[in-house]
Amino acid sequence: MNRSALSEENEHLTGRKADRDAIRTFYDSLWKVSPRHTDALRRIEADTDVFRTLPPADHAKSRVLDAACGTGVSLPFLEKRGYRPVALDLSREALLHIRRSQPRIPLVQGDIEALPFRSHSFDHALVFSALMFVDPRRTWTELLRVVRPHGTIQGVEPLAGNPFWGLYRLLRRKYRSLPRYLSWNAFLESLPPGLPPPEIKGYYLFPVTILLKGRLRSFFFSCEQTLLTVFPFLSRFCWMLRFRIFTSPPSPHS
Repeated sequence: MNRSALSEENEHLTGRKADRDAIRTFYDSLWKVSPRHTDALRRIEADTDVFRTLPPADHAKSRVLDAACGTGVSLPFLEKRGYRPVALDLSREALLHIRRSQPRIPLVQGDIEALPFRSHSFDHALVFSALMFVDPRRTWTELLRVVRPHGTIQGVEPLAGNPFWGLYRLLRRKYRSLPRYLSWNAFLESLPPGLPPPEIKGYYLFPVTILLKGRLRSFFFSCEQTLLTVFPFLSRFCWMLRFRIFTSPPSPHS
């Protein structure tokens, strides 16, 4: 019997084989020397509408976990939606950046595979570009533990199938040491059984779109989305996958 796509592509990650010190060092360096990286994250979040499906907070104490939060690009939006965000990341440098710019936000330096929170502590959780560094199944188990029933886990994850991004990683030396991204199939196989069907969608068939500005950017992005609508199988070759996972069957108004 063939091994699953997940175990084939992430054999070096399962069983906590990922080198956490190397990951922490990489991102400490990235956030220290390249704070402009947050501009690209803002474009990704805007293009993928990742917040559009996050409902407004239904009470004053609604909490959302920004897991693997980076420099906290998502936090101001979460506050505007009425949530009380908590930011968690492995990188101390990223958290220091948040402390300087958003001192009111609770910060936790920790591992997404072993979340230091009680069960059902949050209404929702966000995860951006984190699954490639961890055991995805262990991570889903932890996120599902800390998010309450009828909540969601949503975010964006880079995919392995995009040839343009693969070439870019070969050309940029500092990215070569990063783990391989999940494929579309490996992402689906990583999800725990018994969950409601997730919402997933591919973005950035041509990653250069993220570097463009103004009308040219809008034109390229519109053409790309049209192409993905007409030929949905191409989503498997996109650079980014947006996901929304329900901890319980969604209500009709979700």
